[in-house]
Amino acid sequence: MLELKPISAELRAEINEKESKINGTNAQIVFKNTSVIKVVTASDSSRGNRCNVLLLDEYRLISKDTIDTILRKFLTLRRMPRYEELTEEERKAEYNKEKNLTIYLSSA
Repeated sequence: MLELKPISAELRAEINEKESKINGTNAQIVFKNTSVIKVVTASDSSRGNRCNVLLLDEYRLISKDTIDTILRKFLTLRRMPRYEELTEEERKAEYNKEKNLTIYLSSA
């Protein structure tokens, strides 16, 4: 938010400033379409969070046990975009296109 927002008018137009927070204990960016980018620590205190895309930065520093028992549990819900004009059958087909995703990042 601090690096990209100042140089992108498109990004500035999509961010909900009132809902977004970046401070010592809470970092999240909320977009006007209700999407959220939320930062949590890779620890036991993060239990209960949910996501559709799990991005593990410097994953080699996170224990496999933490990934398996805490972080992967974030992916229990599927993204359910609103398609009010679609029939129930068409919605199911669209929802199946929205798979949850895990991305592993490392500088190594």
